[in-house]
Amino acid sequence: MFRIQVPLDRLLGLGLAKQTQWLRCCSLTFKNRHAMTDPQPYPPRRYAWFVVFVLILASLIAFIDRQVVAIVVGPMQQDLGVGDTEIGWLYGVFALFYAAAALPIATLADKRSR
Repeated sequence: MFRIQVPLDRLLGLGLAKQTQWLRCCSLTFKNRHAMTDPQPYPPRRYAWFVVFVLILASLIAFIDRQVVAIVVGPMQQDLGVGDTEIGWLYGVFALFYAAAALPIATLADKRSR
């Protein structure tokens, strides 16, 4: 525990108080012992760019995953012989499932170790 006390004459700027008088109401107490230590150094620039690249790659994969139905809709429509109405239903069901599954999966990811 750290305690910082300010002399009254320095606080008021008057020079009238004795150096032995301390202003108790202005003392600060820190419970964290590491609050006054130097912060951790930054990671190397090379590692930081690697992390940026991995995050961009993960974002790209997530975007492609969300758009996979739009990518394969033409060949799927010809192969299965379905019309535009059925494809519209497929888009709707996929979007509802994706939205409904996002919240429980996000909660699970926050509570569990990745």
